[in-house]
Amino acid sequence: MEVLAGVIAIVFALLCVVSAVADFTMASSVVDAVDRLGLPRPIIPLCGISKACGAIGLMMGFGNDSLRLFAALALVVYFIIAVGAHVRRRDSLRNTAPAVVFLVMGAATLVTSALVV
Repeated sequence: MEVLAGVIAIVFALLCVVSAVADFTMASSVVDAVDRLGLPRPIIPLCGISKACGAIGLMMGFGNDSLRLFAALALVVYFIIAVGAHVRRRDSLRNTAPAVVFLVMGAATLVTSALVV
């Protein structure tokens, strides 16, 4: 189970880094999503910081299982809010799906990490 938890955490951390880079570079898809959701554009770099910090916590968590658990929990909360923002605006399934995938990956990381601790 420890290997599975590690693999899931690494994959999730890499996904978060890719998403954070998209936020930091103000990718058009990110800007379009923020505009569509009615959020202010200055929130984009903050989202990137949140994802990058979560990814760092997941990776540092290999030396401290509790840190990985708390980083996963923070990212799950982040993506619950993200999915909620899409649902609140009645966004399409196509536009909501990435946030749902991240939420599922976060939940899988959280559960497998909790089983290891």
